[in-house]
Amino acid sequence: DYLETKRLVCPRFYFLSNEELLDVISNSKNPKAIQPHLSKCFSNVKQLVLTKEPDLGKSSVTAMLSSERESVQLTNPVGTVGNVENWLAAIETAMFDTLRMELNDGINNWSSLDKTSWFEKNLGQIILTTTQIMFCKHVTSSLLNKNHKESLKSLCADLISDLNRQADLAHQSLPVHKYESLVALMTISVHNRDIVTKLIESEVSIPDDFEWDRQLRYEWDNLNKLCDVHQSGGRFEYGYEYLGCSSRLVITPLTDRCYLTLTGALQLNLGGSPAGPAGTGKTETVKDLAKAMGKYCVAYNCSEGVDFKVCIHVKMNNSYSGYVY
Repeated sequence: DYLETKRLVCPRFYFLSNEELLDVISNSKNPKAIQPHLSKCFSNVKQLVLTKEPDLGKSSVTAMLSSERESVQLTNPVGTVGNVENWLAAIETAMFDTLRMELNDGINNWSSLDKTSWFEKNLGQIILTTTQIMFCKHVTSSLLNKNHKESLKSLCADLISDLNRQADLAHQSLPVHKYESLVALMTISVHNRDIVTKLIESEVSIPDDFEWDRQLRYEWDNLNKLCDVHQSGGRFEYGYEYLGCSSRLVITPLTDRCYLTLTGALQLNLGGSPAGPAGTGKTETVKDLAKAMGKYCVAYNCSEGVDFKVCIHVKMNNSYSGYVY
């Protein structure tokens, strides 16, 4: 039907109900009226920054704001002309391109700036992803070193030094979005320190050792400007969904095993079903894995009102959009 044709052009409309989608379509010439629906279409896009172009008599989307008020300037501004599904799909593409370029810049500036200046310069999501990429690069380099044990000990000392510097930075006056980014960075840094400590205790000497292979590992393809996430033989392309400065889950040994199981299932084109008592973190673990891979995660709660039509709608959403459910 009519609404389905709109959803096929912009799969993110599957996240909206029919009533909400009709409201979006009816206000296609008024971009400001569409803002309340953005939180359902994107992971952490609270508002689009519109800039009026007097010569053309139209508005263009030049930036995105997260719920933490972090601003992301789009590499290619998107004009709000024509059908709403077309320019919203163009915003999605611009978001992916912008995050990819920001990640490339963050990696290139890693060595040229001191860590504090680098932290202040980059977006929260770029800080976390670049830190993971460089950590994996350093661990692999240490394991390839002839004196790998001493190299790992030196890396562990550097990680502890970074944690101390981050703790000092937390006592300074920071904007809300930077403070949230710092908390997430410290959470990941603590886990990275624990990984290296475990590698030293287990006397790991090669990159192919399962103790290292079982971790989420980030690699940057400098030729194609793409980030890949690896875990135990599985390879996944980073999603470049804008996540803002959202918090990250504290990673425990059980969390690691859940990640390993879920990524193993995804590699085989299967699904995962974490089981356990209520309130033990099953949903949050899946959400955090989606964040680690740069994907949009949607938590869907079943009820008595859910029938086969709703299930079909959800599955079509998942198939067309490729997001995590």
